[in-house]
This record gives sequence, C-alpha cells and structure tokens, in this order.
Amino acid sequence: MIEIYATKINDIIEKSKYKKLLSYLSEERIKKINRLVRLNDKYRSLLGEILVRQIIINKFNMLNSDIKIVTNNYGKPYLYTINNFEFNISHSGDWVVCAIDESPIGIDIEKIQSINYLDIVERFFTKNECRFLNSKNEYEKLGYFFELWTLKESYIKAVGKGLSIPLNSFEISVIGDNIEVIGTNNKRYFKMYNIDYCYKLSVCSKNKAFPKKIVFKSFSEIFNDRYLLERKNL
Repeated sequence: MIEIYATKINDIIEKSKYKKLLSYLSEERIKKINRLVRLNDKYRSLLGEILVRQIIINKFNMLNSDIKIVTNNYGKPYLYTINNFEFNISHSGDWVVCAIDESPIGIDIEKIQSINYLDIVERFFTKNECRFLNSKNEYEKLGYFFELWTLKESYIKAVGKGLSIPLNSFEISVIGDNIEVIGTNNKRYFKMYNIDYCYKLSVCSKNKAFPKKIVFKSFSEIFNDRYLLERKNL
C-alpha cells in the first residue's frame, strides 16, 4: 500500500534540536550531511532520513539501532534485511517528501521557479514532450515543464538506476489525469499531487493504488516522536 508523507520547513531549526536529531543517524550519514554547505540542504537531508526511520520503526517495530539503510549500485537507498518495503525521498525549497510501498517507488518534488528551461528541454526531453510543451501558452509553460520534469525524475527513481537512464530515452504522455510512460517495457503508474501552489509533486510506482491524501507531519511532530528513535528495547 502506497503512503506519502510530507513535512515543511518553516523556520530555522534550533541548534540543539538539530544536533539531537542528527545523533540518531549512522556515522556515515552524519558525515554526508555535515559535508553539505547550505544549511537548508542539511535540514532537508536530516528530516528526510528521520522521517523514514520513524516510519520504519512504526511499520516493523524495529529499534533505530537495527535500521540499516544502504544504497544500490546506482545510489538508490533501501532498507537492508527487510523485503517488500521500498521508500524514496525528495526535497526542494521548504518541502521534504517521502513515499513508501511494497514495490519500487519514486517521488520527486520541485519548486516552480523562473529558469531558462529551454536548454534543459532540448537536452532531456523527447520531441513529443517538446511539442506538447510548446503547445501551451506562455503562462502554462513553466508549470508544465516542472510537471514533466518531476514525472520523469519520479520514473527514474522508481526504476532505481539513476542517471544511467537518459531522460530523453523515454517519454511521458500527460492527457488529463491519464499519465503514461512510452518507450520502455517498465510499466509504471503515476500520480501528481497539489501539495503547494509553488511546487510540483509526482509519484511513480508499479502499484496504481495511490492514496488520495498526503500525510503531513510538522517539524514539532517529528521532533516529539524522537522517543521512537531512543528506545533500547522492543
């Protein structure tokens, strides 16, 4: 069953709370987060993993110390030793989102911002995708670009092979609520969510039973649930 979670970073996280949450991660993960330059990137990466760990603890009644998150050869993270559980994280701007399912899943969120997307379109979109984009009026083009981008990214993340799959090697067709991937044998289902008028959010899965709603968790809820990460015994 697909579940989608989201948390919004509204303010600067208190240093003591940041350090407390960081202490629940593996040494390797802490080092990776510490290497990030921008503070907001540190916040997003930290909250993404804390959120996943809390979900895993609730789902499988595990201790945080027993959770081992590793990556495949293409860099996609997965939960070691647990079968039939897949997750994926994405973050952009103020939002951190996470999708879980029993089968491989991908999620991507992007903040809509004014960029020179024409060069990106020429390099990474198919001819048909370019044609549909150009058929939109000027007001719609930027939003549609980010729709396609998040759909394509969510597909790549669901397949789990990263950028070894060129973005222009497959095509996303969007006709109303009907979204299909063309040019690949990997059958996938898609859904877009209206999380925030300034953002586009897409999810891709082998499972078509997408939830109607996203589960929103505030930073306070996540921090207050830290007791889940502190348990020493089941």
